[in-house]
Amino acid sequence: MEKTWQDHLRSAIAASRMTNRAVAQRARINSNTFTNWLQSEPKGEPPISAAIRIADALGMTLDEVFRGIELEESARIDALLQAYFHARGIVAHPPRPADPTSGSA
Repeated sequence: MEKTWQDHLRSAIAASRMTNRAVAQRARINSNTFTNWLQSEPKGEPPISAAIRIADALGMTLDEVFRGIELEESARIDALLQAYFHARGIVAHPPRPADPTSGSA
């Protein structure tokens, strides 16, 4: 079974105690799903780089972001990503389930 971007992020959890650079090197993977989902991000960017930006944009640590992934899986990371996109003014793919609270202003 092909790994999802959540799987790739979860794989980086084990490396989250290393420096950001070491984590990024370890997590440098070919994740077309994640890169396409983050259409406005640099092509071929490793998912850990996006996780670092998400954490930074939301004022969270990587551990908090990863803990959110472990606790609530895709619903939690979708909420984090939507908040990240909203903070940057990026229009992303619509959330998987219809969410009436996520309309644009």
